[in-house]
Formats: sequence, C-alpha cells, structure tokens
Amino acid sequence: MHGVKDFAAVAARVGEKPVAIICVDHKISGRPISDEQLEALRLFAGYAGLAIENARLNTALQNELIQRKTFIEELEAKNAELERFTYTVSHDLKSPLVTIRGFLGYLEQDAISGSFEKFRQDISRIETAVEKMQNLLRDLLELSRIGRLINPPTYIAFNEIVKDALEIVHGQIEGKSVLIIYKETDVKIHCDRVRLTEVMQNLIENAIKFMGSQSSPCIEIGTYNGEEEQAVFYVKDNGSGIAPEFHEKIFGLFNKLSSDSSGTGIGLALVKRMIEVDGGGIWVESQVDKGATFFFTLP
Repeated sequence: MHGVKDFAAVAARVGEKPVAIICVDHKISGRPISDEQLEALRLFAGYAGLAIENARLNTALQNELIQRKTFIEELEAKNAELERFTYTVSHDLKSPLVTIRGFLGYLEQDAISGSFEKFRQDISRIETAVEKMQNLLRDLLELSRIGRLINPPTYIAFNEIVKDALEIVHGQIEGKSVLIIYKETDVKIHCDRVRLTEVMQNLIENAIKFMGSQSSPCIEIGTYNGEEEQAVFYVKDNGSGIAPEFHEKIFGLFNKLSSDSSGTGIGLALVKRMIEVDGGGIWVESQVDKGATFFFTLP
C-alpha cells in the first residue's frame, strides 16, 4: 500500500454471502476513484460473484455426476456378485443336502437288511456332506464379517506376522516337507494384526495346496520396495501354477481351478476382501507348471 492514497474494496457476493474481495487503487492512473468507477466496480463484483457461484455449482454437479456414475457401477458389480453368490450358495448347499437325504434312505435299507458295512459307509458319506456344509457356512460367515468386525490397527514388524502365520500352518508345512525361505526384514506396518495374519495363512496354505507333483516344494516369502518406495509383500511357490486367463477369476467367490481340490473356493476371495477393505491391493503373476507369486500392498 506504499504510496496509495485512494483505494476501494468491494465484496463479490452470492446473495448475502461474500465469496471474494476485489481491491483497486489509483497508482496506475494517479487519479482519485470516481463515483462512476466505484459503481462500475460494484456492478463487476456482482457479475463476478455470480460467475464464481456458477463455477462452484458446475464443479459440484460434475463431482456429483462422477460419484453417482461410480456408485452405479459399484452397485451393478455388487448386484452381479450377489446374484452369482446367491445362485452358487444355493447350489453348493443343495448338493450336500441331496446327498444326506439320499443316504438316509440307504441307511434304512441297510439296517433292515443287516448290512452293517454299508451302514457305516453311508454314515461316513453323510458326515462328509455335513462337514462340507459346515465349512461353507463358516467361510461365508467369515466373509460377511470382513469390514464390519475390525481389530484396532497397530504398528508391528512384518516378521511377526510371518512368524504367526507359519506357526499356524506348521503341521501342513511338515506334512508336505515344504522348504520355507524367508529373509527377515525391518519393515513395520500399521495393520489389523489378526486379519493380516489370516491373509498370510491363506496364501501359504494355498501355495501348499497347489504344489502339484513338485518333488522339492518350496515357498518364498519376502518384501521389496515398489513404486514410490511403497512396500510390496509376496508369497512365491514352485507349484503347479495358474494359467493367465484365470489370474483375475481366482479372486472371485467360489472360483476353484479344480473341482477336485479341497476347500470351498472362498479362500482367495477372503484374502482379497481383507486386503482391499483397508485400501490395499493384491495380484498374482504365474504360468502353468512354473509356480505362482501373490503380491499385495498395504496403505
């Protein structure tokens, strides 16, 4: 304001709400600000206020349209998933029920005929069908809990997560004589310890399950710095591998690569949901007969 002897400040308003201030002075012209110029400034401020408000409303409208489009796309995806989920659940639950009902009839026939060997076989098949239903319902319940039941996040070394997961699957590792390669790291993460341990457990169990006929099964667990120095965690195996066309499908509900494999087909869907609920990401790189590597990031 050095050397300024005549100046004016006018508010650009939207209704009674000021949205900007327009300031002028006489330093360029050297002449006092006239009443006509002041009136013109007030008129300009009025138009400026309307332009600012129109721009704000247009931006808000564009943002709302983008949000609605995103919401609609997400809703359509959820509806498609729900439709597939409902169909698959009804089918997968119906199958063991049909088995149970059928063998209940055989039980009566075997009891009447006195064939106790067949009687025991029928009971075994019924128990297998019941166990299948229990496993499916358990996994569905776990899937529904993700995002609703959250443990308080804590700062913890990734080493501790790996140690916990390996302890849980120790029996499977020993049973299949799997070599575990893990180089300890000083990486610390802010996470739900229980959920992330479940993620590592599922990925290690999945690697063990699909070792195929590998004579020297091996699982490597590690981390490295990705783009912008973000930590990337991985579980790598030398098993049967996954064809590229199935890299996305395996993370869907009930998508099993083989109908002969154990489990309900929900495991990797659980892993994906647990990673993404906190803003992370997961993907796989693999080729048939060349093993698979699952990568994931955390926010």
